[in-house]
Order: sequence, then C-alpha cells, then structure tokens
Amino acid sequence: MRKKFGAKLSGFGCLIKLPAGETNCPSHCHGRATIYIINSIMVANLLLATVFDVVTFLVHAAGLITLTHMVSFLLAHPILNGKQGETVVAMALLALGLFILVAVEIAIWAAGMRLVGAFQDFDTAFYFSASTFATIGFNDVAPAKAWRLLSSLEGVTGLLIVGWTAAYLVTSGVRFGPFERDKHF
Repeated sequence: MRKKFGAKLSGFGCLIKLPAGETNCPSHCHGRATIYIINSIMVANLLLATVFDVVTFLVHAAGLITLTHMVSFLLAHPILNGKQGETVVAMALLALGLFILVAVEIAIWAAGMRLVGAFQDFDTAFYFSASTFATIGFNDVAPAKAWRLLSSLEGVTGLLIVGWTAAYLVTSGVRFGPFERDKHF
C-alpha cells in the first residue's frame, strides 16, 4: 500500500516517527518521495504464513520419517515371493503415502484460510489451496482481498514441498526401489 510519508498512519506501522506537523523524512533519505509502509494486514499475512510454513514443514518431515520406517519394515518383512514384487508394493505404498501427506498439508493451509475468513467454506478453501500449493493457480476462485499475500506465500511453500517430495521419491527409488544410481540417474 502506498502512502505519502507523514500522511495519516492509523492502522499502519512505520519504523520512523515523524514529529507533529512534519511531512518529510527527518533523515532526508526519502525527501518528498513516496515510500512504502508496511500495514498491519501485511504483517498478519507474513506471520500466519510463517506459522503455516513451520507446521507444514514439521508435518512433512514427520511424514517422510514415518514413510521411510514403513518402507524399511515392509522390505524387511516380505509378504510376497520375490524381491521385485516387494519393491513394487513398497514403492506404490510410498507414492500413496506421499499423496496423502501432501493432501494433509494442503488441508492445513485450507483450514487456516478458512479460519482467517479468506473463504466462506472449507471445500472452496481446499480447492484453492490445492491449486495454489501445486502452483497451478486457477483464477476461478480467489481469497478475500486481505489474504492475497498469504495465498501467494502458500504457493512458495507448495513449490518447496513438491520439490522436497520429488527428491525424496527419487532417493527412495535408489535406496529401496528398482533404480540404481549410476545406471538410471
């Protein structure tokens, strides 16, 4: 939000307090130029995004650890005859587990969006969060204007989580699955 320095600042936070009646930056680094002031809604968006990020990354880390233990257990206790069959089942369950994990993380963001009032219902919030998290960005649904920055930061989080998930899947394919490091990659 652009405001002239020295204009009415109600609802806005500023790092420099102006003396009464002063309209220019006291250090004269800005002169009469228009500068940007961070408002309280932007701060709320940044703080909530930080909380949602931390929760999302903790859930993702815990989920990957759990999936690693699950695959290790399945491969150590075979239920099918033949090593290749066990590997295929383990990798299929791993892929399903990753899908469920990402869906839970999308639901975390959707619940957060719903709680702050960015959407009227959870279904719409989940749909929006899924397209934002996957960085598809359909424009048929949008959050309330005050929460647009939060949704943009969800896209950044989704990009990081999808990259982490892909890296984990490839690493698991080499560690547990049918891929060999120098042969397939």
